[in-house]
Amino acid sequence: EGKEWPAYGPDLEELRRYTYAFYGGAMPVAVSAPARVRFEGADIKANKAVWKPPRGAGTGERWLKARRSSKAQLRRRALHIDPLLTCLCDLRDLGPQPEKRPFCVVGVTMEDIYSAPSDLFVAGMAAGLSHVAVFSLLRYHPHIRMSPEHWWRYGFAGAPSDYSYFEEHHAVDIVPVAEEEAKENEVIDLTGEASPDAASEPEANPKTKAKAKAKGAGLVLRERPLRASLSARSMSEALRRASKLLCHEIAHLFIVDHCIYKSCIMNGTGHLVEDFESPSFLCGVDLRKLQFRLGFDVRRRYEDLAEIWASWGGKKEAAWCRRRAREAADVITAAAPAQEDDNEGEAEFDAAAAGSGSGSGSGSGSGSGS
Repeated sequence: EGKEWPAYGPDLEELRRYTYAFYGGAMPVAVSAPARVRFEGADIKANKAVWKPPRGAGTGERWLKARRSSKAQLRRRALHIDPLLTCLCDLRDLGPQPEKRPFCVVGVTMEDIYSAPSDLFVAGMAAGLSHVAVFSLLRYHPHIRMSPEHWWRYGFAGAPSDYSYFEEHHAVDIVPVAEEEAKENEVIDLTGEASPDAASEPEANPKTKAKAKAKGAGLVLRERPLRASLSARSMSEALRRASKLLCHEIAHLFIVDHCIYKSCIMNGTGHLVEDFESPSFLCGVDLRKLQFRLGFDVRRRYEDLAEIWASWGGKKEAAWCRRRAREAADVITAAAPAQEDDNEGEAEFDAAAAGSGSGSGSGSGSGSGS
């Protein structure tokens, strides 16, 4: 069945580490065993797929709704988001005893997902009351280029870009994977496509490149991403995009709505260009909401985030987090003397009250004696 997570996807352990730090280390975050989705089989219709839960989950297989494009349309496929959320609810609610259930269960995949038939794709969705969410990171791949009109029309360039769309009137050639290597009958992880060795991925046909060049094409794309690890630059960008999506949607599970006050990771976005340009951090308003809910140490949270960003090569983000950590430390230092003064005042008040009580007792005793 191949690897559980493709090398061209963002590192799941790094996303787990970041999510844990983003929420202040207040709750454990773990990567579970993978669920799997089977698209092919004699019993599976074109608009269906089969959900296979993780082993030992205590739940059974379920039918999923799917859509597929024709061979002429690159044989793309996508999963409907609603049945996926239902399956994740099963994992959370029908598994361990209530007291051992996680706060939330989040599904992550490199398969496309959608909601309405008109959708190009859906990046993710959270069901707040059910404490589950699902995200597709396929369209967040740094090398993807896609049509703004047709959901099935996308490919992968050799270099990352901040702009993921191409215009339909431009000549774009998408180089198909050879039929013998397409492996249409393989079982696919919900956590991503099974990945053979990078060496098995065919190179673009030189004749195809020449033909595209003759047509004036500025873009020759691969049908699928390179089945090898991303470069350091691309992996850093993949982690930045995925961590924003993940932390944004999980915040909705804490009933934090879209932010309308400041520049914030919780700002709503209408398309990928806005999404990629949005900030990775919480504004003060939403930071206070989560800190009130989870009770984490703000200074320590920023120190942990700075360390992670530095390891990803995000120098600007790491520097920003260090500044916030210093500001939080300054606030704590400035507040400490005021707290001590308050305690001294309370002690003085208590001593005065005690002295007053003692004098009153003596006077009362004297009066009583007379």
